[in-house]
Amino acid sequence: KELNIFMLPKLSLTEIAELILKVKAVVGVDTGLTHLAALLDVRSIGIYGSTDVGLTGAMGIKHKNICSSYECSPCLKKICIKLSDKLFAPPCYKEISARDIFKQLGV
Repeated sequence: KELNIFMLPKLSLTEIAELILKVKAVVGVDTGLTHLAALLDVRSIGIYGSTDVGLTGAMGIKHKNICSSYECSPCLKKICIKLSDKLFAPPCYKEISARDIFKQLGV
C-alpha cells in the first residue's frame, strides 16, 4: 500500500477542519487538531505519553487513543525529566511504535 504523509503550512482553523474532512486518517498527540479530527468523526488516533487520556482524551465514533505504559506515564509534565541529548522524543512516546499506530488504523 502507498502511504502519503504531508506537513502542512500555516492554516486557519477553518482551513484545517476542511482539510481534515478530506483525509483518510489523522494521527497526532494530545492537541486541539487531534480532538478536532475526533469531533469531525474522521478516523483518528490520539497518542498519549505525558498527558492523561482519562483527563484529556479525545472522543469520537471513529477515534482511538493509544496510551504509553512507560513507568512514569502519565507524568503531566511539559518538560520530560528523562529526556537527554541522545533522545529525540521522551521515552513514553518512543514506546508507541508506528506499527502499533498502523495496526489501530487497520493499515
